[in-house]
Amino acid sequence: MTWVAWRQHRWVFAGIAAMFAVLSALFLIAEASGNGSVLTWSGTVIGGFPGFLRSYEELNNGFAPLPILVGMLAGAPLLAGELEHGTHRYSWTQGVSRNRWLVTKTLMIGAVVTVFSAAYASVHTRWYQPYAAQGGWFMIASQGSLALPAACLFTFALGTAAGALLGRVVPAMATVVVGHLAVLVVERAFVRRNHLLGEAPDFWTYQAIQLGLYAGLAACCLAVSFLAVRNKFS
Repeated sequence: MTWVAWRQHRWVFAGIAAMFAVLSALFLIAEASGNGSVLTWSGTVIGGFPGFLRSYEELNNGFAPLPILVGMLAGAPLLAGELEHGTHRYSWTQGVSRNRWLVTKTLMIGAVVTVFSAAYASVHTRWYQPYAAQGGWFMIASQGSLALPAACLFTFALGTAAGALLGRVVPAMATVVVGHLAVLVVERAFVRRNHLLGEAPDFWTYQAIQLGLYAGLAACCLAVSFLAVRNKFS
């Protein structure tokens, strides 16, 4: 089953790995070429590579699109793709239980998502650190070393659950977008505002809260996936 899952989803593995590898390389190159966070976040209007980095940072800090991409590309098609085309029936008639089928898929892709997003978050946090003394850590709250991997795992699980319930890829993708943005708005309105800006200890407390929130939501979504597969297709 592991080999079959690898064959089925190898392009998803490659896509997720490539996306985070390219983004990590972007900040490694920026650091090596002198385009550090202090230059990027300076108050003056800048262009070129620093200007591109500034725009990228503002986009991620505002809408956190990376978890959305993970959920749409890795989570939504995971089950919905098979259910939509009926290929799940083949696996279930080959002596593979539904639980094993789902566990293998979610563990393999979930591990890839977590490892590569955590590696990128670590590289990005190191690049940003010189500016933290001036602008505080909350400028990268959505891309922190704890928050980003947890958010990516949540959107992956959300896409998986939506795919199991809806059985179609496009509606599952739409659910990822709406669901992630809804959680983001609530989290920023009721959690982030209660922490002091610019202070590293409060920042890491906030990161831990984000980790717990997203991990809990991911666990709930995965539970929904198992229940849907067990009951909906019995």
